[in-house]
Amino acid sequence: MRNTNIHKVLMCTICFVLFFSFGWSVLYVRHFVNNAMEGKGHVTNLVKSHSTKSNVYKPVVEFKTVDGTNVEFTSWMSTSPPRFSVGESVSVYYDPQNPQSAII
Repeated sequence: MRNTNIHKVLMCTICFVLFFSFGWSVLYVRHFVNNAMEGKGHVTNLVKSHSTKSNVYKPVVEFKTVDGTNVEFTSWMSTSPPRFSVGESVSVYYDPQNPQSAII
């Protein structure tokens, strides 16, 4: 009987954490989309790293903000084979308050 109660509490806790995480993610993305600026950038490099099964590549992107500041960032997205090539133009979305947090 006691073991069943522990499982119920554990499952409720896990569900709460997952629900809270999902809600936070939705609010974060919504905030980002509402405040993001769009710009044009280009891939300057591909950073190679090793995952469990193969090499993966993250694009390094350079773009200019609305106020003329040059920003370079490494995307969080890794792919194998590389999704982008060096020199390729990409659309960039960034928070004007924190342009380093840009996404492709």
